[in-house]
Amino acid sequence: MCNTMTSLPNLLTIADLGCSSGPNAFEAIWEIINVSSNLYQSKNVGLPEFKVFLNDLIGNDFNTLFRSLPEFHRKLKDANFGQCFVSATPESFHGRLFPNDFLHLVHASSSVHFLSQVSVPQLEILKNTRKIDLKTIRITKLIKRDEIVRGGQMVLNFRGSTQSDKPDYKQDYELLGLALHNLVLKGRIKEKELDGFNVPFYTPSIEEVQRLIEMQDSFTIKNIETFTIDWGLKDTDLILTLNERAKHASYSFRAITGPILASQFGALIIDELFDQFEAMVMQCLEVGKLDMMNFVISMAKK
Repeated sequence: MCNTMTSLPNLLTIADLGCSSGPNAFEAIWEIINVSSNLYQSKNVGLPEFKVFLNDLIGNDFNTLFRSLPEFHRKLKDANFGQCFVSATPESFHGRLFPNDFLHLVHASSSVHFLSQVSVPQLEILKNTRKIDLKTIRITKLIKRDEIVRGGQMVLNFRGSTQSDKPDYKQDYELLGLALHNLVLKGRIKEKELDGFNVPFYTPSIEEVQRLIEMQDSFTIKNIETFTIDWGLKDTDLILTLNERAKHASYSFRAITGPILASQFGALIIDELFDQFEAMVMQCLEVGKLDMMNFVISMAKK
């Protein structure tokens, strides 16, 4: 980040968009602070202070998130990093969150594969042909061209597809649909509620993302990486049982989809729904692994 700015500020302002309420938010911020501090040290410049804004929707459980803050501050102190001031920004990132030329770095992980505003007819077209106005993809709402200083950076981590004409939904949303259907059969969800439910989920290809950024004409792409994530944790060094891996996959997916599902079907069925989902994940893990294609894109403001 610092290599793209004309001077090194004494205070780095950072925003994490779609931070959720789990520990991953502080893990991401830790990595940002660690890398930034190492860059400053390599240039023989005094360590900066950090101002971090954790952003998510108003309904996010910020109380749970901030219970991890004392431990995070202790970790920073042990590493001899600069002071870090953390605050919440509870608002949708679809609109303006910060003043002009305010942020040095914006980070967003797993926040951009949902469409921002898509009608039911558009969704039907998307399901059949993937022909959809790229301007509706939520990534355009994340590109904070006015709020980032010149030379500041955005780092986006999100689901993607290898080809624009081959959506990579894999098993996760298929299993969710089956779990919801089971609850309909049990009478826990009304069929008309399920029929009227659409998850505006879209996994763009690298080519589509590049076109979106070029359309904005405010950022230069610095790096693009693609990798697969085994969300069933098969290809890791962790020694986990199938049950533990299924629980992890269910918990991770619930963090992403839980609020959407609760708003449609009510919070009372969420536990039961993901118990069903977890059982289905377990069945899949018994015969293979669960992979997701992911992209990481870093870009600097022109």
